[in-house]
Amino acid sequence: MKRNNLIFALGAILILLAGFFAPSIVTNPFYFFAGYVIVQYIVIATGWNVLGGYAGYINFGAAAFFGSGVYLSAFLFNAFGLPLWVGIIGAAALGAILGLAMGYLTLQIQGVYFAIATLGLVIVLETIVHNLPGLGGARGMASDIEIQAREILRIRKRMNDLYVKYTGQSLTAIEKAMDRDTFLEAEEAMEFGIVDKVFETRPESEGGESEGSGGAPE
Repeated sequence: MKRNNLIFALGAILILLAGFFAPSIVTNPFYFFAGYVIVQYIVIATGWNVLGGYAGYINFGAAAFFGSGVYLSAFLFNAFGLPLWVGIIGAAALGAILGLAMGYLTLQIQGVYFAIATLGLVIVLETIVHNLPGLGGARGMASDIEIQAREILRIRKRMNDLYVKYTGQSLTAIEKAMDRDTFLEAEEAMEFGIVDKVFETRPESEGGESEGSGGAPE
């Protein structure tokens, strides 16, 4: 039993260290995001196992605890430039305090009333966050909007480069055409370079029938 506890403790320490050093080592954001989602659901499942499995309480407040911690961590970083580990500690502390306060107020009731109370906490915190300009409201943090804007510009540049390569048009012409919705006739599309050939009639196959004419086989 002691050996199992030691293995569990070592594994927890390794995961904790990996979480602290991964942002500065891993360059691909996919692995960081996937690891975060996995750890997040492990924590949520553990919380459900303790409160729902052992105590028999149906708790919907986990989303509120996680959400408040996430917004606090992002706010500390954007407002004060605090490092990641400070945001993690602050998020954990806020979630713990909120959970303690919520438990003190609601653990005296049971059954569906407890579930409704925890669900109400989620709705109250969501309403607060959506009405605080400093947290970005329903649009999220300003950093999220900036990331999305950079990704849109990156994809747009990549598409423009592909159009320049395969149509022979200049980058200025492509940017002008892609800036707004542009509708072209068949001949205009061929002249622009995005269409190789325009068929005025369907090409006939070896049997003398037009390709794609349909009809049931005899």
